[in-house]
Amino acid sequence: MSTTRQLEKEISTTSVCDCEEQYRSSCAREIIFREQEGLRYCVLHYPGKEKIEWFRLALNRKIEAGDFDFRGVWFPEEVSFAGIQFSSNAAFSGAFFSERAIFDHTSFPADAKFYQAIFNAGAEFYQAVFNARAIFFDAIFGQELNFKRARFSADADFSKASFRANVDFRFATFAGYVRFGDKTHEVFNTNTYLNLQHVRIERPERVSFHSLRLRPHWFVNVDARKFEFVNVEWSRNLKHELEGLRSYLNSSPYRLLSIAYRQLAVNAEENHRYGEAAEFRYGSMDLRRLEWSRSSKKAYDKGIRVLHWLYWIASGYGERVTRAIIVLIAFWLAFAFFYTRTGFEQRVFSNNAQIPISLPEDEIAKPLPFKRALTYSLGVLSLQKPDPKPLTNTAQTLVTLETVLGPVQAALLGLAIRRRFMR
Repeated sequence: MSTTRQLEKEISTTSVCDCEEQYRSSCAREIIFREQEGLRYCVLHYPGKEKIEWFRLALNRKIEAGDFDFRGVWFPEEVSFAGIQFSSNAAFSGAFFSERAIFDHTSFPADAKFYQAIFNAGAEFYQAVFNARAIFFDAIFGQELNFKRARFSADADFSKASFRANVDFRFATFAGYVRFGDKTHEVFNTNTYLNLQHVRIERPERVSFHSLRLRPHWFVNVDARKFEFVNVEWSRNLKHELEGLRSYLNSSPYRLLSIAYRQLAVNAEENHRYGEAAEFRYGSMDLRRLEWSRSSKKAYDKGIRVLHWLYWIASGYGERVTRAIIVLIAFWLAFAFFYTRTGFEQRVFSNNAQIPISLPEDEIAKPLPFKRALTYSLGVLSLQKPDPKPLTNTAQTLVTLETVLGPVQAALLGLAIRRRFMR
């Protein structure tokens, strides 16, 4: 007796599988394999690896018959559908892949349904072609997921899907809607890297990320200016973003990440998320500063680098309201202090006439008292030209500097406020 007949003889009891009722049509021709916890399962739905040899027979029968209904099926070992062209809807809803699932070069002419499927190990969809909807709603990916060079000709639904390892969409093509997100649980693990580099998106406004946590370095080498971001929480740590990117990008990490930040800033600005846009613009500019600090530039670039550094110190590139206020107050107090150390003209009036009387230099070159210096410095900041006039060269230089620096700093403060709140 052949091995096949021996195996089939061992499974002789006929009954209805105790899998979920919605999945029973996928095992209508199968007989009961074994019980577990008081429930009787067919070989397809039995949740255990001791069924491997029997499962292979059942799997081959379904594929040869062109039956691609695998709803709720428990796959006990690595399974490969590589190169297969499904002739009907590929139904894997509720399926459990205990080991790696391979769909490389697989073609799905009709809907590919992986609703609530669980990929316990890695999943490979390299150069897979989805000619209809790709439904991964509420699916769980336990290890790395590869969609590199896959083509999605219709909608790709990853709503409520959970990704607990890296996800690779490099060079994939999306023609329809693409959805990620869920407000009820963590979509991307803290160690996940979503690789969207060089993805071709025919309608970028149809790419949606809703109610989830994202990291800016995931959007390097892809134009995210028209993506939809709703209720998204972004990583704010620039150092962590650089560290996360370096593992996947060998050249120009600062420059490419700066571009990604700038594009995300444009997206936020156009969708009226002004505070978020300010954070992204700051990150983009700061990455350029960090890049310059680690590279050797020509002498003529040093002036630009100094200005860039001063812009960062003064107001966080016109994006940090608190910093701009602190620097403005520092100017006020610092110049007030200096005015208590240098000489100013002291006016003396006679007969109620507003005519200053000339006095010896040692009397007219006295510094201002501190309280008076505070008021005087505030007047200079606001371009009021307060009295008394500076007498010594040092005093004149200080007043000139405050007359220039104070309004410039005030303008930077106004710019930061406008960018964050008033656009």
